[in-house]
Amino acid sequence: AVAILGVISSIISIVDATKQVYDATTSAEGLPEAFREVAGRLPIITKILSIAERYIKEGRVSADIYEGVKEVIQACQDKATKLEVLFRKVIPGENASRRERYIAAVKTLGKENIVERLMKGMLEDLHLLVGEHNMRIATKDEVEQIAKAI
Repeated sequence: AVAILGVISSIISIVDATKQVYDATTSAEGLPEAFREVAGRLPIITKILSIAERYIKEGRVSADIYEGVKEVIQACQDKATKLEVLFRKVIPGENASRRERYIAAVKTLGKENIVERLMKGMLEDLHLLVGEHNMRIATKDEVEQIAKAI
């Protein structure tokens, strides 16, 4: 359980950092729509993982579920890390020059599909987590919200 909690905590930190990178930019208008949509879905991931973390800490998840959950959580962490790296690479910093913003905008070309695939993969991982592994960490509405976001 401790290892899973560590990975969940790591994912939450990565997702929060990704959201902060997006929120810090003053030129989100120049980003493809996919980046804005993905940034808007990040809070869903944080919310579900925070609930999972709390349930595990409270002992509300049976020990036999941990092994299956471990792989799903690790896959989600890999995708979250790639997503953060991509956001950091293509979103210009607050103090970026006009030239740097142009270069960043050009770098986004072709990245939209990658961003969308990573987000979809993370949402599918969460859907597995709350559904197939019977962790019962999400309400029916939250499960529907995840399914709709996918």
